[in-house]
Amino acid sequence: MSILSDFQNIEKEPVALAILDLLLMTSVGMLAIFYFDKNLFLTLDTIKLILLAISITTPFIMPVFFSLALKLKNTFETFSVSIMLTSVSFFITLVITDIAKRKSLIFPLDMIALIILIFEMAIIIFIREETKRK
Repeated sequence: MSILSDFQNIEKEPVALAILDLLLMTSVGMLAIFYFDKNLFLTLDTIKLILLAISITTPFIMPVFFSLALKLKNTFETFSVSIMLTSVSFFITLVITDIAKRKSLIFPLDMIALIILIFEMAIIIFIREETKRK
């Protein structure tokens, strides 16, 4: 077999989902870094920035992943859903934080983490109810 035939045999959907998951993990983390410390965002080199962005979002992915792992049978699908839900909740929380900052309200970091987890738990409950219906 040649390398070309090996590439042609790869399923395209899981590869696309994996790339999308990686982009979501890094983009939301980079957005948080940029929002809270623009100087750090501008001074870090690319590899360190990507690793820091992934390390920021990973702790928020784990509770969602473990709570959905019991409902969804496919581990890759569960991980993808967890990343999507975390990215949505993280983005919503950053928007709320930005609105509060413009109104001269200051949220401490632990409050921001709590808001993210509340959004994630609400989404998890919604998904569990939807999977019970099917």
